[in-house]
Amino acid sequence: MIRKYDINEFASYLEDSSGMSKGYAREIVFPESEREVLECIREANEKKFRITVSGAGTGIVGGRIPYGGSILSTDKLNRISEITTDKGGKIGRAIIEPGVRIEDLKKEAKKAGLTYLPDPTEQNAFIGGTVATNASGARGFKYGATRNYIDKLNVVLANGQLLKIARGRRILKDKLCFDFSDGSRAQCALPDYAIGRIKNSAGYFLGQGTDLIDLFIGQEGTLGVITRIEVKLNMLPGDVISGVGFFKSAETALEFVSILKKQACAKFHNKEEKNIDACCLEYFDRNALKILQTKYAQIPKQKAAAVYFEEEVQDGNPLLLMGRYAKVLTQLEIPEKDIWFSDASSYAQLFQNMRHELPCLVNEIVKNNGFAKISTDISVADGHFLAMHAFYENKLKETKVPYCMFGHIGENHMHINFMPESEQMFNKAKGLYRELLHEAVRREGTIAAEHGIGKLKAEYLETMFNKRHIKQMVAVKKTVDPNLILGIGNIFKEDYLSQV
Repeated sequence: MIRKYDINEFASYLEDSSGMSKGYAREIVFPESEREVLECIREANEKKFRITVSGAGTGIVGGRIPYGGSILSTDKLNRISEITTDKGGKIGRAIIEPGVRIEDLKKEAKKAGLTYLPDPTEQNAFIGGTVATNASGARGFKYGATRNYIDKLNVVLANGQLLKIARGRRILKDKLCFDFSDGSRAQCALPDYAIGRIKNSAGYFLGQGTDLIDLFIGQEGTLGVITRIEVKLNMLPGDVISGVGFFKSAETALEFVSILKKQACAKFHNKEEKNIDACCLEYFDRNALKILQTKYAQIPKQKAAAVYFEEEVQDGNPLLLMGRYAKVLTQLEIPEKDIWFSDASSYAQLFQNMRHELPCLVNEIVKNNGFAKISTDISVADGHFLAMHAFYENKLKETKVPYCMFGHIGENHMHINFMPESEQMFNKAKGLYRELLHEAVRREGTIAAEHGIGKLKAEYLETMFNKRHIKQMVAVKKTVDPNLILGIGNIFKEDYLSQV
């Protein structure tokens, strides 16, 4: 196990992609095996010093930023132990360590004709980090989030015990109970808050009828260190068509999305073979398009919105599939010049690059402005999205703060990025951000759909959960982390930890 004590040798581990100020730590450790993780956690628990788990640094809520104690880096836990196939190669599994990058898992899976369907947007992210936040990506509309693809986990709990969990083996009833290998037992009551069905990565996924494994998916390094992961793999899709429609009004763009979602739903339930079945639906507002035009001059000018879509070709006829999308767009009176299609990998890659480039361009603007980015991660229930979008538009018209809106519209999940240019704008954006969170919760939504709460949004957790429910979550944490050593500051404000 490598240890470094000179801050100059691990300064980059004191920050992530959140834009939060740098943290501080006395050391960084690089365990190279599960056994070494156990040694590290047991030592920390015995001496009661803090441990912050560090992934790839791609998180945007400050989850890996330490405030004291030690950093436990998962960089060296990067082995893909096994990839196997079953059922004629149509499904498979991978047994991996948490420091494996998304792109590396996909490369190895591809050799077996398989792929990892959640496919979070940041390909450099560590799998462990995406499990810890229940991350998702652009294809979440069809395939869902990380949670759906995790079958087994090994977790070193904060109390130094190793927990091996398999999906379906432990369905929770009236309490959370752990029997440890040293003969000890820890237990607490289950929280009684409702677990919604929307896309969500805020707080602990826990309650009556939930699977124990789901508690550790989205726990943001507050309960344990994930050391081994078994993920589901699926057959590698064949050809994929992709396209972008550009619209003169946001209302028409929303109508287009509504039609596609209804067709996909009907195909899922009724097996309507001629229906569209998009796997990816992404939205860009007027301001997002203007930002993209600085790098992609071919984007049409004076457009209010765009929708990017992808779908796998099931019948071997990409032209027929593109025709179905073209039919919907022409019915909405979108001119041919404002409809882009591709079944060629080069153009498909261009479309994906445009989608992935936007957050990077926004971050550059924010950095140059000298203020922290304020960005929502809101998703709401299906029946509330149009009203929520109208609320967005009305509120944003009132502000003079530069912003753009984009995101996973198929899941009612939009990111509003504020780019303040002054202290006054920054404070105004923070106030508006809080208003948007309250409205989302009022509409059966979440304040964190895919990025987690981390430290950046811990102060907003009360927007979504009342104090009693937060204390119930804290009681769960203290059941497995009685000495409060792991992930302190993530999810909960520290004053909650002393109240339970």
